[in-house]
Amino acid sequence: MSIPGYTPPYNNLSLLSDVGGTARIAVNGFNVASGSRLWDITSYDAGFPAEFMNWESPSFDFDVRDGYRITSMTLTGTITGVLKVGVPPARGTPGEANNAYSMNWGFVQGGQSVSMEQHAVKDLNGDRQLQLNANLPLEGAFTMNINSEASLSALSGVSYWYDGDDAEGFVYYKSYASLNWHDAVLTVQVSPVPEPSTWGMLLAGVGLLGIAARRRFLSTGSQVAAPVGACRTL
Repeated sequence: MSIPGYTPPYNNLSLLSDVGGTARIAVNGFNVASGSRLWDITSYDAGFPAEFMNWESPSFDFDVRDGYRITSMTLTGTITGVLKVGVPPARGTPGEANNAYSMNWGFVQGGQSVSMEQHAVKDLNGDRQLQLNANLPLEGAFTMNINSEASLSALSGVSYWYDGDDAEGFVYYKSYASLNWHDAVLTVQVSPVPEPSTWGMLLAGVGLLGIAARRRFLSTGSQVAAPVGACRTL
Protein backbone atom coordinates (compact mmCIF):
# COMPACT_ATOMS: atom_id res chain seq x y z
CA MET A 1 0.00 0.00 0.00
CA SER A 2 1.42 3.38 -1.00
CA ILE A 3 0.39 6.93 -1.82
CA PRO A 4 1.01 8.03 -5.43
CA GLY A 5 2.97 11.25 -5.68
CA TYR A 6 2.79 13.53 -2.67
CA THR A 7 -0.62 13.80 -1.02
CA PRO A 8 -0.08 15.39 2.40
CA PRO A 9 -0.78 14.36 5.04
CA TYR A 10 -2.12 10.96 3.91
CA ASN A 11 1.38 9.58 3.41
CA ASN A 12 1.43 8.99 7.17
CA LEU A 13 0.43 5.30 7.42
CA SER A 14 1.32 2.81 10.13
CA LEU A 15 0.71 -0.93 10.46
CA LEU A 16 -1.17 -1.72 13.69
CA SER A 17 -1.35 -5.51 13.33
CA ASP A 18 -1.07 -8.30 10.76
CA VAL A 19 -2.44 -11.60 12.07
CA GLY A 20 -4.19 -14.50 10.35
CA GLY A 21 -4.68 -12.74 7.04
CA THR A 22 -6.11 -9.58 8.62
CA ALA A 23 -4.06 -6.37 8.48
CA ARG A 24 -5.07 -3.23 10.37
CA ILE A 25 -3.55 0.02 9.08
CA ALA A 26 -3.83 3.40 10.80
CA VAL A 27 -4.58 6.12 8.24
CA ASN A 28 -3.07 8.87 10.35
CA GLY A 29 -3.79 11.53 7.75
CA PHE A 30 -7.45 11.41 8.79
CA ASN A 31 -6.68 11.91 12.47
CA VAL A 32 -7.05 15.26 14.20
CA ALA A 33 -3.71 14.64 15.91
CA SER A 34 -2.02 15.52 12.60
CA GLY A 35 -3.46 19.02 12.90
CA SER A 36 -5.04 19.00 9.46
CA ARG A 37 -8.24 17.01 9.96
CA LEU A 38 -9.77 19.72 12.17
CA TRP A 39 -12.11 22.14 10.43
CA ASP A 40 -13.63 24.94 12.48
CA ILE A 41 -15.19 28.34 12.00
CA THR A 42 -16.26 31.24 14.23
CA SER A 43 -18.97 33.72 13.24
CA TYR A 44 -18.36 37.37 12.45
CA ASP A 45 -19.46 40.46 14.35
CA ALA A 46 -21.94 41.12 11.59
CA GLY A 47 -25.31 40.01 10.36
CA PHE A 48 -24.07 37.54 7.75
CA PRO A 49 -22.69 34.00 8.26
CA ALA A 50 -19.11 32.81 8.14
CA GLU A 51 -18.88 29.80 5.82
CA PHE A 52 -16.31 27.12 5.06
CA MET A 53 -16.18 24.22 2.61
CA ASN A 54 -13.49 21.62 1.94
CA TRP A 55 -13.16 18.80 -0.62
CA GLU A 56 -10.48 16.11 -0.55
CA SER A 57 -9.83 13.03 -2.72
CA PRO A 58 -6.73 11.15 -1.58
CA SER A 59 -5.68 8.04 -3.52
CA PHE A 60 -3.94 4.90 -2.28
CA ASP A 61 -2.19 2.38 -4.55
CA PHE A 62 -2.24 -1.34 -3.74
CA ASP A 63 -0.20 -4.17 -5.24
CA VAL A 64 -1.37 -7.58 -4.05
CA ARG A 65 1.28 -10.30 -4.23
CA ASP A 66 0.86 -13.18 -6.68
CA GLY A 67 -1.02 -16.06 -5.10
CA TYR A 68 -3.12 -13.82 -2.83
CA ARG A 69 -6.26 -11.72 -3.07
CA ILE A 70 -7.97 -9.12 -0.92
CA THR A 71 -11.44 -10.38 -0.03
CA SER A 72 -12.76 -7.35 1.87
CA MET A 73 -11.77 -3.91 3.12
CA THR A 74 -13.32 -1.79 5.87
CA LEU A 75 -12.56 1.83 6.75
CA THR A 76 -13.67 2.86 10.24
CA GLY A 77 -13.24 6.01 12.27
CA THR A 78 -14.91 8.56 14.48
CA ILE A 79 -16.00 12.01 13.41
CA THR A 80 -16.65 14.61 16.10
CA GLY A 81 -18.76 17.69 15.62
CA VAL A 82 -19.14 20.74 17.85
CA LEU A 83 -21.96 23.27 17.53
CA LYS A 84 -22.13 26.31 19.81
CA VAL A 85 -24.85 28.84 19.12
CA GLY A 86 -24.43 32.45 20.25
CA VAL A 87 -27.50 33.40 22.29
CA PRO A 88 -28.13 36.89 23.72
CA PRO A 89 -28.69 36.81 27.50
CA ALA A 90 -31.82 38.93 27.11
CA ARG A 91 -33.95 40.15 24.24
CA GLY A 92 -32.44 39.50 20.81
CA THR A 93 -31.99 36.96 18.02
CA PRO A 94 -30.11 33.67 18.58
CA GLY A 95 -27.33 32.77 16.19
CA GLU A 96 -26.91 29.63 14.09
CA ALA A 97 -24.26 26.91 13.80
CA ASN A 98 -24.26 24.07 11.24
CA ASN A 99 -21.94 21.36 9.98
CA ALA A 100 -22.15 18.57 7.43
CA TYR A 101 -19.76 15.83 6.30
CA SER A 102 -19.94 13.11 3.66
CA MET A 103 -17.48 10.40 2.60
CA ASN A 104 -17.52 7.78 -0.14
CA TRP A 105 -14.94 5.52 -1.70
CA GLY A 106 -14.27 3.51 -4.83
CA PHE A 107 -11.72 1.33 -6.58
CA VAL A 108 -10.04 1.56 -9.99
CA GLN A 109 -8.39 -1.40 -11.71
CA GLY A 110 -7.48 -1.84 -15.34
CA GLY A 111 -9.33 1.30 -16.33
CA GLN A 112 -12.56 0.08 -14.70
CA SER A 113 -13.96 1.91 -11.67
CA VAL A 114 -16.35 0.65 -9.00
CA SER A 115 -18.11 3.04 -6.61
CA MET A 116 -18.92 1.81 -3.12
CA GLU A 117 -21.13 3.07 -0.31
CA GLN A 118 -21.33 6.57 1.17
CA HIS A 119 -21.84 7.88 4.71
CA ALA A 120 -22.99 11.36 5.67
CA VAL A 121 -23.71 13.31 8.85
CA LYS A 122 -25.40 16.67 9.37
CA ASP A 123 -25.58 19.05 12.33
CA LEU A 124 -23.39 16.76 14.42
CA ASN A 125 -22.80 17.81 18.03
CA GLY A 126 -20.87 14.90 19.55
CA ASP A 127 -19.28 11.70 18.21
CA ARG A 128 -20.42 9.53 15.33
CA GLN A 129 -18.85 6.24 14.22
CA LEU A 130 -18.43 5.97 10.46
CA GLN A 131 -17.77 2.74 8.57
CA LEU A 132 -17.29 2.03 4.87
CA ASN A 133 -17.36 -1.59 3.68
CA ALA A 134 -16.13 -3.15 0.43
CA ASN A 135 -16.74 -6.89 0.02
CA LEU A 136 -15.21 -7.66 -3.36
CA PRO A 137 -12.19 -9.70 -4.49
CA LEU A 138 -9.19 -7.66 -5.58
CA GLU A 139 -5.98 -9.04 -7.05
CA GLY A 140 -2.87 -7.47 -8.54
CA ALA A 141 -2.56 -3.69 -8.77
CA PHE A 142 -5.47 -1.31 -8.11
CA THR A 143 -6.16 2.15 -6.67
CA MET A 144 -8.47 3.09 -3.81
CA ASN A 145 -10.01 6.59 -3.87
CA ILE A 146 -11.62 8.23 -0.85
CA ASN A 147 -13.72 11.33 -1.47
CA SER A 148 -14.86 13.59 1.35
CA GLU A 149 -16.67 16.90 1.68
CA ALA A 150 -17.02 19.08 4.78
CA SER A 151 -19.05 22.26 5.17
CA LEU A 152 -19.47 24.60 8.14
CA SER A 153 -21.41 27.79 8.78
CA ALA A 154 -21.81 30.06 11.82
CA LEU A 155 -23.97 33.16 12.33
CA SER A 156 -23.68 35.35 15.42
CA GLY A 157 -26.61 36.00 17.71
CA VAL A 158 -27.43 39.67 18.18
CA SER A 159 -29.19 42.01 20.60
CA TYR A 160 -30.04 45.59 19.65
CA TRP A 161 -31.69 48.73 21.00
CA TYR A 162 -32.75 52.23 19.96
CA ASP A 163 -32.18 55.47 21.85
CA GLY A 164 -34.37 58.53 21.79
CA ASP A 165 -32.75 59.86 18.62
CA ASP A 166 -33.49 56.61 16.68
CA ALA A 167 -29.84 55.61 16.85
CA GLU A 168 -29.41 51.86 17.16
CA GLY A 169 -26.77 49.70 18.80
CA PHE A 170 -25.85 46.03 18.35
CA VAL A 171 -24.08 43.45 20.49
CA TYR A 172 -23.03 40.22 18.77
CA TYR A 173 -22.71 36.82 20.43
CA LYS A 174 -20.45 34.55 18.44
CA SER A 175 -21.38 31.07 17.21
CA TYR A 176 -18.90 28.23 16.51
CA ALA A 177 -18.91 25.03 14.43
CA SER A 178 -16.28 22.35 13.88
CA LEU A 179 -15.65 18.84 12.56
CA ASN A 180 -12.72 16.48 13.00
CA TRP A 181 -11.70 12.89 12.29
CA HIS A 182 -9.85 10.53 14.60
CA ASP A 183 -9.08 6.81 15.04
CA ALA A 184 -9.21 6.13 11.29
CA VAL A 185 -8.28 2.48 10.61
CA LEU A 186 -8.30 0.48 7.37
CA THR A 187 -8.85 -3.26 7.91
CA VAL A 188 -7.82 -5.52 5.00
CA GLN A 189 -8.72 -9.22 4.74
CA VAL A 190 -6.32 -11.29 2.61
CA SER A 191 -6.53 -14.96 1.58
CA PRO A 192 -4.38 -17.19 -0.66
CA VAL A 193 -5.58 -17.99 -4.16
CA PRO A 194 -5.41 -21.73 -5.04
CA GLU A 195 -2.96 -22.46 -7.86
CA PRO A 196 -4.24 -24.21 -11.03
CA SER A 197 -2.67 -27.49 -9.93
CA THR A 198 -4.52 -27.23 -6.63
CA TRP A 199 -7.82 -26.71 -8.46
CA GLY A 200 -7.04 -29.75 -10.63
CA MET A 201 -6.42 -31.92 -7.58
CA LEU A 202 -9.61 -30.59 -5.96
CA LEU A 203 -11.71 -31.41 -9.05
CA ALA A 204 -10.13 -34.86 -9.32
CA GLY A 205 -10.94 -35.50 -5.67
CA VAL A 206 -14.54 -34.44 -6.17
CA GLY A 207 -14.77 -36.74 -9.19
CA LEU A 208 -13.47 -39.72 -7.20
CA LEU A 209 -15.96 -38.99 -4.43
CA GLY A 210 -18.76 -38.98 -7.02
CA ILE A 211 -17.66 -42.32 -8.47
CA ALA A 212 -17.47 -43.87 -5.01
CA ALA A 213 -20.92 -42.56 -4.12
CA ARG A 214 -22.38 -43.98 -7.35
CA ARG A 215 -20.88 -47.39 -6.67
CA ARG A 216 -22.34 -47.42 -3.15
CA PHE A 217 -25.74 -46.45 -4.55
CA LEU A 218 -25.69 -49.20 -7.20
CA SER A 219 -24.51 -51.77 -4.67
CA THR A 220 -27.23 -50.84 -2.19
CA GLY A 221 -29.89 -50.79 -4.92
CA SER A 222 -29.03 -54.34 -6.09
CA GLN A 223 -29.19 -55.67 -2.53
CA VAL A 224 -32.65 -54.18 -1.97
CA ALA A 225 -34.03 -55.37 -5.32
CA ALA A 226 -33.08 -59.05 -4.79
CA PRO A 227 -35.77 -59.94 -2.22
CA VAL A 228 -38.44 -58.22 -4.33
CA GLY A 229 -37.53 -60.36 -7.31
CA ALA A 230 -37.62 -63.48 -5.12
CA CYS A 231 -41.10 -62.62 -3.93
CA ARG A 232 -42.34 -62.30 -7.53
CA THR A 233 -40.89 -65.77 -8.35
CA LEU A 234 -42.97 -67.32 -5.60
